Amino acid sequence: YPVRYINPPKERVLNEGLPDKLNIDLKGPGYSILKLKLAGNRAPFIVDLSRITYRRLSGSKPQRFYIVTSGLIHTFTQQMRAGFEISSVKPDTIFFIFDRVISKRVPVNPVVEVVTERQYFIKGRIEADPDSLTITGPKQLIDTITDVKTIKRKFRGVSETLRKSIPLIKSDEYSMSERRVMVSIPVEQYTEAEISVPVKIINA
Repeated sequence: YPVRYINPPKERVLNEGLPDKLNIDLKGPGYSILKLKLAGNRAPFIVDLSRITYRRLSGSKPQRFYIVTSGLIHTFTQQMRAGFEISSVKPDTIFFIFDRVISKRVPVNPVVEVVTERQYFIKGRIEADPDSLTITGPKQLIDTITDVKTIKRKFRGVSETLRKSIPLIKSDEYSMSERRVMVSIPVEQYTEAEISVPVKIINA
């Protein structure tokens, strides 16, 4: 049966460990259970972390917590509103980690491929505006992120400086202060000229 967890403690996020499905043993009229099995998509059980009892696993680093699932039976039975009762939930214990939510400023990395026309070249750096942004999410994840990349874009036949609005690669694991950035690609034409220079012979 699908399950969803809501209302973690303030400035904390569920980092890992909580399953998105639990196995339940039901007891009741066969037709009611058959109807449930044939129902297909089911609305998930809601586990409100602000209303249930969970305990800290002593001596664990980082801090780990656990829930004894037998304590969820009453809540799940109320949510089902069906003609049977839940006799057990498996696994009998689930473990998880609360991670601290932090924010960090990271640079934007434009991912572009540019092919210029003949006699043109990219002069200088390809830059993003803004050149950095703030990401917010679990500390364990945010600490590993060094930059945020744009979606890859390819430009061909370029013969002048470009400015393009390009979306950033999104993540479900953290939030970003920007969704798009303006990428500037400086392009110039080669200068051709003829000049005469003296030639000096040495070591003859």
